[in-house]
Amino acid sequence: MANSFTRVTLLGAKRHTDVLLPSSEPVGSLMPQILDLLADEPSDRVAVKTLVTVTGDVVPSDESLASAAIPDGASLQLLESSETPPPPVIYDVADAAVDESDTITGRWTPLAGRVACATISAVFVVFAAYLLIEAFAPAHRGMEMVICAPVLFGVGVAVAAARQRVASIAAIVAGWVIGVLGLWQLAEHPDMHIHLVQEMWLLAAATALGLIALAFAIRSAMIAFFQGAGTIIGLTVVWIVAAVITRDTARTAAIAGVISLLILGLAPRLALTASGLARLDDNHSSGRIVRRRDAVAAVQVAHHGLALGVVVCAVSLAISVWILSADTAYRVWTLPLAGVIALAAGLRSRSFPLVTERGTLLGAMTLGLIGLALAGIDAGGSVSILAAFGVLIMAIAVALIGAGTFPAHIAARLRVAGNRFETVLILASVPLTVGMFGVFGDLLHSFN
Repeated sequence: MANSFTRVTLLGAKRHTDVLLPSSEPVGSLMPQILDLLADEPSDRVAVKTLVTVTGDVVPSDESLASAAIPDGASLQLLESSETPPPPVIYDVADAAVDESDTITGRWTPLAGRVACATISAVFVVFAAYLLIEAFAPAHRGMEMVICAPVLFGVGVAVAAARQRVASIAAIVAGWVIGVLGLWQLAEHPDMHIHLVQEMWLLAAATALGLIALAFAIRSAMIAFFQGAGTIIGLTVVWIVAAVITRDTARTAAIAGVISLLILGLAPRLALTASGLARLDDNHSSGRIVRRRDAVAAVQVAHHGLALGVVVCAVSLAISVWILSADTAYRVWTLPLAGVIALAAGLRSRSFPLVTERGTLLGAMTLGLIGLALAGIDAGGSVSILAAFGVLIMAIAVALIGAGTFPAHIAARLRVAGNRFETVLILASVPLTVGMFGVFGDLLHSFN
């Protein structure tokens, strides 16, 4: 990664200056340049020069500005070690404890209280609904629970109109949980013939309905929830259409995985368009006044909508690579395709700024590589040994990438190489998908 810098004001005896210093370099290694900048000449007596903050804390020479928690814009005074002020002291421990308690992260806030109340209320609603269904209609438990889900969604939307957000969210979350439990009950019922793929489609539909209901409950994030629901509906339609056309699980996963990659590439543009940022930019270009509040709100909506869309795409990619890696009928095509999709998802994660976005995409990549390793182990022989060594090499590589820092020119070259490799992977996914349908074999037979 590129070296970062910290802007500080250096205060010397003869000169003051504003400079950018490397954040990760030890202060001691920067001291010769600092002495030159401040025109600090050696005195008659030997003395050690140190940098001191405005609070009197000495910056250790073996620490960097980042490790010493020196923020941007800080003032650092160059002093001899014998002239440094004494460290700050307190005169009232009780007052200091009260003041410091307000700065501790993880404190209980009103938002945390609302989240806790909504969660507990949702748990009680789910439990009450289950007990009522068990008491009055135990034979049709699964169907009754599925019917309860949209009812609770409607209750949540109605309660949201009365500005009771906590109760509204609790009802919607409870409806989604009851719907999932109902689908699970239906799948296990001996008289119901619901396959896993159909259950996944129903789960996606329930999740989309839940997000639409949440859009009315949390109106500040309405566009983001609608975008997430739209992504779920779009990808579900892709899976259904692919399943109807191919009537094969592996081929369906291949088509859905490639299309999920394409939608992932379009997600930022779709988020910007849905949030209204493009419209604000057009207004600014035409000379209209754009309020800062509107721009900030549009940026927030864009990030929230993008996060939901990326998470949905990551789930679709994870399901796709897992099915492809577990397939045995087209292994010569499915295993390379699973690796291509997994690596492309991991490389694409570099383009997204939020933790949820990168985390879910990296999780999809990890799941795909684990599936490939398991497929290699199932093959037995030398292939299983190569798979084990491959997993070990991946673990070491990820650890080195996470712990290491690279010079700026090397980081730039790695980014360019990553972009090119990602493009190659996306292009390679198309012929691999086509190969699963026997097109290349038919071409060879037609020319022979």
